[in-house]
Amino acid sequence: MKYKELVAEADEQVVKHFLLEYNASLDFQSICGFIYGLAMTPEDIECDEWLNYALGNENSGENFDKVGESLTRIFDNHVQAFRANNLRFPFNLSHMIDNNSSMEPLISWIRGLLDALYFRSSFWDGEAFPAFDGDRQQLLYHSMLMIEGIVEPAMVKEVFEKLPLKVLHQVYPTLDLYSDAVERQIIMICIMSSQDAVEALQQFARDIQEKEKEQSEEVAKKAGEIIKVNFTDRTRKE
Repeated sequence: MKYKELVAEADEQVVKHFLLEYNASLDFQSICGFIYGLAMTPEDIECDEWLNYALGNENSGENFDKVGESLTRIFDNHVQAFRANNLRFPFNLSHMIDNNSSMEPLISWIRGLLDALYFRSSFWDGEAFPAFDGDRQQLLYHSMLMIEGIVEPAMVKEVFEKLPLKVLHQVYPTLDLYSDAVERQIIMICIMSSQDAVEALQQFARDIQEKEKEQSEEVAKKAGEIIKVNFTDRTRKE
């Protein structure tokens, strides 16, 4: 689903006006990334909870209610797109690089996305889901690392420093950990991997939902069998 189908122009203007007038926690791109991350979180989150986080707990009144309605509509559109498997990565990386475009909008968006992932951090810890194999958990770890590296390149640098140089250079042949520009190099590496990382996180969220659905169906099936057995036993006694 295209960006303009997710964020109506009228709602965008309401949110941007609010952010200019009040000292909100996030800028517009960060809020869009935050909503995107919430929409693909495999758990229902009450709007009041994340609205207070995004706009500030101290905000109230008519303006807050108005922007809250706009953000809720934007959020609902994102959720519907995710459920329809149509929640697209909102940046054209190749076009941005070819045109030497500023990466700041993407970085702000990723910052908001990361806030949303931390909002329900337990879902993005592969070890918390032992039903998934090692390759799946490793993909989740790498995807989270690429997202975090855009905002916190120093943390990713520490991870890279623990890898054997031969392995590191096979994966990232142009990366120089001893360069003064190493953090900028890491940010660009992570940016280039960001779309794949986000898509992998979406798939992981879908896998979690599918696992939970299977478990719920199994529990319901066993409960039905128990009820059937008890009913049969009682009938025999009578």
